[in-house]
Amino acid sequence: MGNIKIKSHFTDWHTVTREQAKEYAIFLLDNITTMPRGELEKYIEQNKIKGITIKELLEEIRNGKIFN
Repeated sequence: MGNIKIKSHFTDWHTVTREQAKEYAIFLLDNITTMPRGELEKYIEQNKIKGITIKELLEEIRNGKIFN
């Protein structure tokens, strides 16, 4: 399994667990309201999360694997 990294306004890229990436993705999807959902997902993948796609994270969340 590859490394998953996130970047926020206050940190540079750093490695996180899958669960942390899910929490961060949910936070970003719920709190960035300045662009349509499709564009937002692309923005997050290009600028905020590396090593996993938003679709993968959302699929795990839908399947009840958010904190497993």
